[in-house]
Amino acid sequence: DLTPPAVPQMQALPKFTNKDEVLFQWEAEADAVRFMLRYVVGDEDHAEVSVGVKKYALGISALDDGAIIQAMVRAFDEAGNAGDWSGAVSTTIDRTGPNVKILEPTAETHTNGRRPVWKWSAEDGTSPARDYRVTLAPEGRAESTFWQESIEFVPVSDLAPGKYVLRVAARDELGNIGTEQSFPAVYVVAPTVSTPIPIPGAYPI
Repeated sequence: DLTPPAVPQMQALPKFTNKDEVLFQWEAEADAVRFMLRYVVGDEDHAEVSVGVKKYALGISALDDGAIIQAMVRAFDEAGNAGDWSGAVSTTIDRTGPNVKILEPTAETHTNGRRPVWKWSAEDGTSPARDYRVTLAPEGRAESTFWQESIEFVPVSDLAPGKYVLRVAARDELGNIGTEQSFPAVYVVAPTVSTPIPIPGAYPI
């Protein structure tokens, strides 16, 4: 028997992961009785491990964000014939949430508008932002916290006069939550209506 077994088919990995281990799995023909898994972590040299089952779990808890793990596998039959290497699969470590960048307002603001607008963006070099934890903190009153997908916040009802601070944190598709950012204070003031009283006398038209 000089015929090697067919090339195993590796199961795809998620593009990003925040797990403590990565599970490599593959499908192979019935004549494959042993497998050689080759994996590479970041810039390290590749390592190989021989297994008798169609999966292998690799611990990755010590790896830093941005580290890439790649793997491929080949099969051996009873006669010791080795098949070709499979295509490689890979995933990237991401355990840090996105950063929130404040866009508006960027300085303390006073306004008589009862529904001010807060705007921001999210920056993440890996898994993109999915939604945002928004906390509106009125001075001297209970704050409210909720999740939304929009990158701006506008109150659904008029705000009472007072000082307001908005805090925002971004959550990515893996569930990582980034550092919360506080916007500069917004002061909502009651509109002042004045009635001009003309000085008695004649006015040219």
